[in-house]
Amino acid sequence: MLAKQIIEENLNILEEGKRLDNFKKNIKKASLPLGIATIIGSATLPAIRLMKAPEQIKQHQEVRAEQARQFQEVYNKRVEALRNKITELKKGIPARYEHEKHTEIWNIFRQYQGDIPDLFLETLVEIESQWHPNATRKNVGGSYDSGLMQVNTEGALAQYNKAHKTEYTKEQAKDLNLNIRIGTYYLHWLVNNYNVSYNNPELLYIKYHRGPNATEHNTASRQFMAVYNRNKKEKEDEIKNKIERLEKDMIRLIAK
Repeated sequence: MLAKQIIEENLNILEEGKRLDNFKKNIKKASLPLGIATIIGSATLPAIRLMKAPEQIKQHQEVRAEQARQFQEVYNKRVEALRNKITELKKGIPARYEHEKHTEIWNIFRQYQGDIPDLFLETLVEIESQWHPNATRKNVGGSYDSGLMQVNTEGALAQYNKAHKTEYTKEQAKDLNLNIRIGTYYLHWLVNNYNVSYNNPELLYIKYHRGPNATEHNTASRQFMAVYNRNKKEKEDEIKNKIERLEKDMIRLIAK
């Protein structure tokens, strides 16, 4: 009975390998005494269990090859993504970038700013209202500056009302959405009609702050440029640090 169990166990193992088919047939046909069967079983069992059928080996190789292909594909995508990000950052400060503060305000800016750079808007709001939507200032000539972008009642607000056939007041112009709509409209209007561009931020600010025909530098424009250059430097340093971190990530990834 014991000999029969040993032979059956060996036959089940042998079925896993086609190269052992002939051996298997001989075992089936043989009518061996208990002692011989026991010797055959004990001698061949460890070796048989270590062997794999050709189909299993091929299957294993195919699985490993697919895993290697998938790994290489993921690796290539990660390297390419890092390279693209580094290349993009090296172009300099983008027209638009992410902001950790004043996210509600920036969401409204995104609706109306068009090609006005974030750096210009960020500096203008910081100078004009320090990010206070309800800020109001009365000027020497009797006009008022209202809201976040300090739209002037005789400048930006008057021009917007004229172009859109509206009659918004200085109080209504404090509304955050309307204020940004008027302020960005006025900047676009100045660029399109008064020979100034976003590449000349100081002159654009002068016209926004003092009227479309103004060109002379003054204390206000110099203060604007001081804040503008500070913000620009901070952004450039931030981009530089990002590039350095990404390049280190690239080196570590390639070295693996």
